[in-house]
Amino acid sequence: MPSHWLLFVLIGGGNLFTRYSCAKPTTEPTTFPRFRFETDVLTTETLKKYRSKNAHLLAFNTSGPITASGGCKVFPGDAAWPSSDEWNALDDALGGALIKTVPLAAPCYREWEVYNAAKCEAIVANWTNPHTHMEDPTSVMWPVWEGLTCLPVDGTGNSSCTIGGYPTYAVNATTVAHIQLAINFARNSGLRIVIKNTGHDYLGKSSGAGALSIWTHNLKSIEYLPNFGRSSVKAIHAGAGVTSLEVSQIAYGHDASVVAGMCASVGFAGGYFTGGGLSPLSSLFGMAADHILAAGVVTADGQYVIASPESHPDLFWAIRGGGGSTWGVVTSVVVRLHPTIPLTTSAISFQTSANVSNETFWEGARSYFENIERFTSAGFYGFSNTRRLSSFYNNSDFSFALEPMLAPNTTIEAFNRVTKPFFDRLKELGIPYTNEQKFYESFHEGWIATWPDEHLVVTVPTITEGSRLFPRELFTNPEGIENSLQAIRTVSERGYDITGFALAPRNPFHVDNSVNPALRNALGHFSSGVVFAEHSTSEQMAATQAELMNNILDVWREVAPSEKMGGSYLNEANIMEPNWQDDFYGLNYPELLRIKRTYDPYSVFYATTGVGSEDWEVRSMEQGIRTQNGRLCRL
Repeated sequence: MPSHWLLFVLIGGGNLFTRYSCAKPTTEPTTFPRFRFETDVLTTETLKKYRSKNAHLLAFNTSGPITASGGCKVFPGDAAWPSSDEWNALDDALGGALIKTVPLAAPCYREWEVYNAAKCEAIVANWTNPHTHMEDPTSVMWPVWEGLTCLPVDGTGNSSCTIGGYPTYAVNATTVAHIQLAINFARNSGLRIVIKNTGHDYLGKSSGAGALSIWTHNLKSIEYLPNFGRSSVKAIHAGAGVTSLEVSQIAYGHDASVVAGMCASVGFAGGYFTGGGLSPLSSLFGMAADHILAAGVVTADGQYVIASPESHPDLFWAIRGGGGSTWGVVTSVVVRLHPTIPLTTSAISFQTSANVSNETFWEGARSYFENIERFTSAGFYGFSNTRRLSSFYNNSDFSFALEPMLAPNTTIEAFNRVTKPFFDRLKELGIPYTNEQKFYESFHEGWIATWPDEHLVVTVPTITEGSRLFPRELFTNPEGIENSLQAIRTVSERGYDITGFALAPRNPFHVDNSVNPALRNALGHFSSGVVFAEHSTSEQMAATQAELMNNILDVWREVAPSEKMGGSYLNEANIMEPNWQDDFYGLNYPELLRIKRTYDPYSVFYATTGVGSEDWEVRSMEQGIRTQNGRLCRL
């Protein structure tokens, strides 16, 4: 291993735009690079050159924004809603980057001018492909949060399509100045802001009725940094639109690995890392947030700043784990790398059969739970699915699959040594199992082969989901193992599919950031959901949400309460989690709230379950569950 790797591992449009030439503050890291799009920066001087009667709407302004009556953000139809001239002034300043929202599925509906049966057919065929939504300025992968107001149909055009919870306009941001103009205009006009990169969003943070959206997907710049910072570590500088696949590809091309998301289409430099960023490499290296060395951010006052240990350190602490769409708009990040490591993968499964009873099956599952601490201590990552296959007179069939189990930095021989107690117990129980193993010279190659980009499909629009972090103590003693197993078994026997991650995202580099302490103590992350029928009434959808809470999440909260270091991973949680401050942020919440009120005293940025969101509510059309299809109002 080269000496620098050893050191690293041990340590841890417009006429309104101008080239960034201001003197750097003494506290700013002199090594922070800037992409070309980050040198197009709005300044007070360039704003003076814009002599429109609406120029005040684009200005930097530290005073409070206007609000409509009732303390709400300005909404379409309000007297204060920007006029056509004002929207045109913004578009002119942006050089034509303002996009009026047309729902992605609108070509399926005759009442829209874009109706086109052939295009509708293509949209229907590709609706579950994440790239379909990534390439659209406002579409999201979990359409339930926008209110299910414009789903694709078979081309008959017989249903209705409205904008619903989609933002009214979006800015196709390709420079920092675009982001600054959008924030200034929204703040000075009293509008809601939402931020979208890919739309891979479990909690509706990329949606918002009547909002102006900042679409960062096209900030695709990426570069390798062979010697970043005082320690001269290998790093990657990634724009806000870069995905986990893209950052991993660059790392692989430079004989390195990066802590990134399991799904290739997840945006790396946005909500993923700001929510902490679980990774298949977390058991070895910790969270993605632990590896962010600096970031460019446009804050609520419209200013472009560098967040790092030397510059705005409180903001830097907050954005690394304190949640997305809350602190500002990230323009790019510098993320440190690790050496290339090999990967062993395995696909493991077993199920009930004529020779494997239910009780025997659950004893096999118990053996997995008994070995989770052993697996994660070795750096493994297990992606499990527990499923009830059938039910007949209370006799059910069950299956369990680890597909995949990833063992980074591990040979097949070492993998077999670590997993031997688990497989020995399955043999002792007489449970037939599969164990298909492969070895790859690099983590990147094995990850792509095991979990290809198309593995993620957009969720069906008729499901509500939730999750729970199970702390270490539930896997390290007989009582804890019994309690955790019974919590999973109870939910499975009720007929719900359960997805689990076995991983140990501790903090090996002792990084000080705002990642939820519950994540540092977790060995298991389990999620499940409840399906509701299409065209459900609000009462039926409310009943579905209650079913999720009562039949699944309450069971898991009982064994993993926040007082005992249970919690939820805020990027993959339920939007109506009742104690979200404790479950998503833990003991960090008071300090996060202080920083939020320092950098955004007028709540320019809002995200459901985001820090400070308890001061606001979305007065949505009553649908039985919380959506973003309504006016945002202060409580």
